[in-house]
Amino acid sequence: MRRWIGVPLGVWLIGGGLVFGLPQATAEQPRGRISGRVLSTEGKPLPRTVVIAQKWGGAATSLAKTDRSGRYVMEVEPGTYLIRAEKGGYVTSVYNVEGRSDEPTPVTVEAGKSVVVDFRLPRGGVITGRIVDEDGEPLVGALVQVERKPEDSRSVRAWGGSFGSATTDDRGIYRIYGLASGRYYVSARAVETQVVRISSGVHSFLPQEGAVTYYPGVSSRQQAVEVEVVEGAEVTGIDFKIAPERERVLIFGVVRKRETGEPVPGVFVVAVSGTGPSIGARATTDEQGRYELKGLDPGTYRVQVTFGMLLEDYAQPLPQEVTIESEPVEVNFDLERAAEIQGRLLTEDGRVPENVTRLMPMVRAKGAERTAGVAIMPRVDAQGNFTLKRVPSGTFLLDVALWDSPYFVRAVLHEDRDVTNEGIVVHPGERVTDVTIILSDAGAILRGRVLASEGDTPLPNAVVQVIPVDFARRFAEKRTLDARSIVSDQQGRYELTGIPPGRYYVLVMARRPTFSRPEEFLEFLTARAAQLPVLDLRPRETRQLDVRPIVKE
Repeated sequence: MRRWIGVPLGVWLIGGGLVFGLPQATAEQPRGRISGRVLSTEGKPLPRTVVIAQKWGGAATSLAKTDRSGRYVMEVEPGTYLIRAEKGGYVTSVYNVEGRSDEPTPVTVEAGKSVVVDFRLPRGGVITGRIVDEDGEPLVGALVQVERKPEDSRSVRAWGGSFGSATTDDRGIYRIYGLASGRYYVSARAVETQVVRISSGVHSFLPQEGAVTYYPGVSSRQQAVEVEVVEGAEVTGIDFKIAPERERVLIFGVVRKRETGEPVPGVFVVAVSGTGPSIGARATTDEQGRYELKGLDPGTYRVQVTFGMLLEDYAQPLPQEVTIESEPVEVNFDLERAAEIQGRLLTEDGRVPENVTRLMPMVRAKGAERTAGVAIMPRVDAQGNFTLKRVPSGTFLLDVALWDSPYFVRAVLHEDRDVTNEGIVVHPGERVTDVTIILSDAGAILRGRVLASEGDTPLPNAVVQVIPVDFARRFAEKRTLDARSIVSDQQGRYELTGIPPGRYYVLVMARRPTFSRPEEFLEFLTARAAQLPVLDLRPRETRQLDVRPIVKE
């Protein structure tokens, strides 16, 4: 899978007759084993702790639960995993080679072999307090959230303990637990029930959230007071009053069906800050399809409509980015009939790829920097057929999330014409068929160890990337660098598979940097390209290469 370095960015990247073959039978590979013990930081066994092994780059997971002695065991397919342990009241911990990095360490499990992964979970911290309304009365059912300061959120131990939420009881009291040590912002929103008429005779009870108020009762995060949390300790008395709603700065608009102009009630509209993943405001459309997003600070936001399966025949519209200053901004959405893209995954010689059901086709609007979330985990059947549903109109590039697959995308054909770079034009309500994504197994493999800058000590958690030498041209044409990356495992090993033949820079970094925009990564690469080694990788070549960090953080 083509990936961008950094979180929480998610994924930035992405003629002729064929003989249709049958799925190829493959011998089942021996499984590996992950086992270990989960204890508290005081050494007490923690029974009923859930241990989760998530396949690197994929959605496949294996689960196990600890026994009374805190022990667990699970059998998994060979591969590389991120492993974490979760228990209520404790801070979720992710396996990490201590002292090497503040991020998860990938764990490689080989066929027929065992890996031992132990955890010590700290008891989480607690924030509790009372929320009242403008008149000093308890605010019942308010949504209270805590969010760790961004500069404190890199710690691996905060993966499951960097945020939390709760609702207030009849006394206006809330309690949020399982928090990692750090500094937090505490915020609250009043939540009221809104009765919305969805259609004739059909009403729905939907939540309508008020503007956010930050502790100690202020309207913007810039004015908020941080709350210090220590693992295992309880911070009490974080009480505050909901601030009067601000009407001066807001985003408003209407959601309609494009073909009829009919308003769409009962859908959610959210504004996400351009500087982070937090939701600045959210609202539900009323019977006229209208919404208002209140209590926003000046800045840039992505405004998004979400309706889940409420309108199955309509496409999820792409987000609209707006900048607000002192005046209200109108953002309207016209919902279109959903389109579909139907196709098939095949290899260059017409066979169905091995493990084809684990592959995931995806689309990206041409010229955009993000994949479009138009289909949630689209299924691929055993014959390689797939359907991408709820696609909006536009021009889309198709790709495949390959993760640790040995393939790369050779071409995308539509009606026997190569549309890999130009994309497929999709119209509202259209069903696009006769799409074939051609995968090649002629990719190269690059494997080896990452060593410390000096000596032969293996270096876990290092980022290894291969980047085409013409990355600047690729970015100008497709808004992607076609880079491939991997993080070295617990023994400093790395392996990149399915690399298209060609010339590549090799970039190794001791830790994962975060870029808020792809242009920042482009500038980063351009400034260092002359210092990077270059590899010429041939089809089906396996190259063994031990590397050291070139860029020191």
